Amino acid sequence: MKKVYFILIIIIVVSGIIYAVRYNNNDQSAILGSKSGERQIIYLNEMFYELENFSRATKLAEGTAKQDNIYSIVIPHHLLASEYIAELIKMSSGRDIDTVVIIGPNHENIGSDRVATVKASWDTPLGLVETNEDLVDNFAADFKLKSDYQVFANEHSVGAIVPFVKYYLPQAKILPIVFSSYAGMGEAGEISQWLIDNLPPRSLVIISTDFSHYLTKQEADRNDDIIQQLILERDIEKIVVLNNDYVDSPVSLVTALMYAEENDLQTEIIHNSNSFDFSVIKPTETTSYFAITFWR
Repeated sequence: MKKVYFILIIIIVVSGIIYAVRYNNNDQSAILGSKSGERQIIYLNEMFYELENFSRATKLAEGTAKQDNIYSIVIPHHLLASEYIAELIKMSSGRDIDTVVIIGPNHENIGSDRVATVKASWDTPLGLVETNEDLVDNFAADFKLKSDYQVFANEHSVGAIVPFVKYYLPQAKILPIVFSSYAGMGEAGEISQWLIDNLPPRSLVIISTDFSHYLTKQEADRNDDIIQQLILERDIEKIVVLNNDYVDSPVSLVTALMYAEENDLQTEIIHNSNSFDFSVIKPTETTSYFAITFWR
């Protein structure tokens, strides 16, 4: 009988510890939503940074000319295509930029909201990249969101871009936004209009999305030709209903096109290629990439 009581006591104690840990974590998440709360740090992982790819990409971009007329770009978040990330962010750095919006997919659909943001600091080899606190607060308030650390802790659509932002725009602060796969035209329109109404003049909007997934090189090339035409025509109605055979995050791409349309920005497709082209060992299932600038 004593043995049974002893086991029950252990179960009660362990349950209390688990509850306390969960309560503390939830409490920390709630604190993040307030201006006085502690800023959590999102740490590097292999999806965010690879030294060899980063060094090679920044080296290749040394000859890229900076331009002062680019206001939005579309770049990959697959580090295999790091040279596209480096080239377009450097290309965009010819004017003073102190705010960078990074928009991409919430790959794992973490959380219950279709749109998410966070107030945090990203760890990079060059130092911390912080969020624009006032902008995040205003965005979260307007869309009735709470800062959600868990969504971004391992989300490479933002994390893979941040080290390059730090390298080329070292003083910039960011507004991170991710869409779940349940987001659609309504969310794209609302976010695009909010950015138009609220972004400070010295801002750059980065759309972080890969394109076709899991197809052969020939299939991917065929689908890339289709979506390239849709992008140039700004056919958002057709783009928003596409799937992974064409684009990782249709709603992110549609947001970019809406933002460009309202700001009278021109479209230029700088690159379109495929993981097959970047890989030494040629894969049978590939990912395709676009690098696009929107300029005035």
